[in-house]
Amino acid sequence: MDQVFTLGITQLVEDIRDSVLRHGGYLDQLDRNKNKLLNKFEHAMDEAYTP
Repeated sequence: MDQVFTLGITQLVEDIRDSVLRHGGYLDQLDRNKNKLLNKFEHAMDEAYTP
């Protein structure tokens, strides 16, 4: 099954920047609970790239 994704690059960049830099964003969460975030990332990768 094919899927089409449309991304707004400017909004995507802003969302990534905000997620990384804002208080409570990705880097803050990574500092507080590295294993939980890494487990979520690994799970997402497994779902996206199943062999």
